[in-house]
Amino acid sequence: MKLSRRAMQAEVPQAYKMYRIGEELNSKKERFINLSLGAPAFNTSLQILQALEGKNIPGQARYSLPRGCPELVAAIRAKLRRENYLLYNDSEIMVSTSARQASANAIFALIEPGDEVLLPTPYWPTTVGQVQLAGGVVKMIPCSPANGFKLQPEALHSAITAKTKLLLFSSPSNPSGCVYSARELEQLAEVLERYPRIGIISNEVFEYFNYGIGHTSLACFPPLRDRVVIVNGIGKGYGMAGWRIGYMAGPQWLIHACERVQQQVTSGINNVAQYAAIIALRENRRFMQQQVQQLSQQRDFLVSSLAALGFQVNKPQGTFYVFPSVEPFVSMRYRQSVITCGDDLALHLFKHSGVATVGGGIFGSPMHIRISYTSDMKTLQEGVDRIEFGLSLLYK
Repeated sequence: MKLSRRAMQAEVPQAYKMYRIGEELNSKKERFINLSLGAPAFNTSLQILQALEGKNIPGQARYSLPRGCPELVAAIRAKLRRENYLLYNDSEIMVSTSARQASANAIFALIEPGDEVLLPTPYWPTTVGQVQLAGGVVKMIPCSPANGFKLQPEALHSAITAKTKLLLFSSPSNPSGCVYSARELEQLAEVLERYPRIGIISNEVFEYFNYGIGHTSLACFPPLRDRVVIVNGIGKGYGMAGWRIGYMAGPQWLIHACERVQQQVTSGINNVAQYAAIIALRENRRFMQQQVQQLSQQRDFLVSSLAALGFQVNKPQGTFYVFPSVEPFVSMRYRQSVITCGDDLALHLFKHSGVATVGGGIFGSPMHIRISYTSDMKTLQEGVDRIEFGLSLLYK
């Protein structure tokens, strides 16, 4: 047998490689600081777990509907209306096994071989793989740290061609942590209004990890309402990454197409996880607000610590990542190794300091590294100390 070209193209993201190796070392009692993969440090709330305990969940031993159980669809519809001021019908909402699958469903439903997909950089690498698997062509739009890594209206306009079919967008954005204001989104919407053939997938999974600007969706702008597919989930915001529940909201014709795609892959979603998601979406958000406040303090600590070590750092307004530039360390060396980019520095810190970060090459920004600050403050402090030690080994 021979592997297909699609399978050969699909790579395991570097973040997962680093995370896996770090966990293997920790299991062998080798102390390793893992600041690579971003998942909230807090667990699923007791309120959700207690509500599930001993509960006879309707239909738990049967297949669920491919689009999601009606109660969860209704809870998502209520959340979008209550928190985002967006009105959707149940027929415009679909549940998936993670936001990642929701994104893939939309891409596979929309993209033909050769279609052009716009992607601001830095970006979440999975989206590149999904477009390539669908046969599309990714066209990257570089976004400068000088503009906070945000897509500028002029750059968007210049990137659009006759082949452009889709824009992949996210706010808050992984890995840069940038968050777009309502006015900045309005300016992008004004450009997109001129091109009604272009669809938009808006990844909003970091919606709750927002440190002041406030969350606005591109779907809030009426001319774009029926061209935007919102992708979101409960994993990040509710400490439920392992429950694997994502969802999408968009025009009914596209939701129906995505349902057909999903039926060929996973079909229905785990019933117990869906019931937990219903409880989460109805839960008091006070618990989450406390977590965001703690993360804000950890962000401030990491940003100031990295700046003191010589990194060039943009203070992120969202997510739980810092994305510093490694430019100050380029051309420095340790033994036979020379730092030429973020991947080199990440590997150096991994090998010689016992701390895992992620080089920026996989995010389309090779002169940066991504560092997660979801660990507790003690672990974060030790991680900074190890980074400092790794940098002290470098010389001109």
